[in-house]
Amino acid sequence: MRRLLPWACALLVGCWSQQAQWSRESETEPLTRKKGESEEEALYRAGVTCMDVHERDDCAVQYFERLVEKGSRKRELVGDAMFRLVELYRRAEREEDARLLMREFWDRGMDRPNLGALPHSLQWLPADLEIVTSVDAARFRESQLSRQLEADTVAEIFSCDPETRARLEAQREARKKAREEKRAARAAELEAQGKKPPESGDRRRRPSPGQEARERADPVYEEGGCATAVALDRVDRLSWTRFSTASNPFDPLRSAALYSIKDLDAPLAAAVEAGRLTQLEDGSYQLPGLTHGETQRVRLAVVDLDQILLAGDEVMDETLANLAARESTLSPSLRELSQRVPQDVTFFTIMSPEAMRRGLDEMGAIASFLPTPDGMLFSAVTYDYAGLFIRIPTQNPLKAAALLSLIKTVLAANEEERAADPEPNAGERAIAKMDLSQTADGKALQMTTVLSPEDIDAIFRDG
Repeated sequence: MRRLLPWACALLVGCWSQQAQWSRESETEPLTRKKGESEEEALYRAGVTCMDVHERDDCAVQYFERLVEKGSRKRELVGDAMFRLVELYRRAEREEDARLLMREFWDRGMDRPNLGALPHSLQWLPADLEIVTSVDAARFRESQLSRQLEADTVAEIFSCDPETRARLEAQREARKKAREEKRAARAAELEAQGKKPPESGDRRRRPSPGQEARERADPVYEEGGCATAVALDRVDRLSWTRFSTASNPFDPLRSAALYSIKDLDAPLAAAVEAGRLTQLEDGSYQLPGLTHGETQRVRLAVVDLDQILLAGDEVMDETLANLAARESTLSPSLRELSQRVPQDVTFFTIMSPEAMRRGLDEMGAIASFLPTPDGMLFSAVTYDYAGLFIRIPTQNPLKAAALLSLIKTVLAANEEERAADPEPNAGERAIAKMDLSQTADGKALQMTTVLSPEDIDAIFRDG
């Protein structure tokens, strides 16, 4: 049995306990420091100047590697240096160095868990809301990335102006039509040559008729988020501090959102006076003309200082009852997962183990060959570049290794098809750059990638 273990390890993806680690390889260049500037700040400035001004990747790599190697606690400098290094490594076809550095970033972030990742008032939500997403709009505004993205990309995320959203949708449809026409022309050309064309059209998942009917019941925040902004006389949500959503993945009618907005009293009073909100006897507010699931009213309620809850009648009544009883009802597994969210994240999504397992149950017999997930964590960090991290903890290391090997095989098989596509989707290109690995202890799968502002713009343009 002992003789078989090394072979089993090699056939899967390699023993996770023997993973390589990132280390600096470049020579050093002299460093000039300005008055009052720390060594870390000087190294970062020199690297950015090499990369963005002089377009000298070699010296940028040297300065950024020295900064990362120092192990500074200045997360913003070191974080952006790491993301830039990943991009520079990829340009130089140093894919292994890029992968190791992304894993290093996650490991350093996990040394500083974000114990306050979940807004306090989310604890009153019903326990069956097992997916939580949170966007730190204030952190995004402060990041360099927010100033480098195209205006339309920022509008896609935050705008609630009807004319802007209609224009963006029309542009997206026009680009989609143009891509499909190019793919059709390429397919016809290959068929004329007697070759098999690649799969045509948009390759994203198409729901079955039954699934499509279920998915038409949107979570309350899909329409209610912008309805809230309009009621408060805002054209976008960029000025909000944070917005968080929660939902039952198997019943979109069970959903809610929590918005952190400074100085709520005046806009709420103005909205009631103008008829954009109707104040109810229990102190909550109704959004006139908006229903959830055809029969439920859509309501708002102030649940804490500068925090307002959006929900349909059912979830709103349950949440307000929990708040009145001071009964914390949010899924304990979600609270535990939220404590694994690293500091400095701009965006994160967590899914409870129970929701993940129910999703696997729908896969039938194949689920028995897959690792049992202990939830899922997806987070994004934004500096000049954005880093995306997906982590799936599990107590089945061998099954996790087998699944990872299978995923890598599938992705490699699809690479040729992506390369032949005359109009590849930007999202698919981002997936192709993603590093898939297993943690050193074997107890989690993780996927990481770095996106430049241009990558993010392209993804939103493609829709």
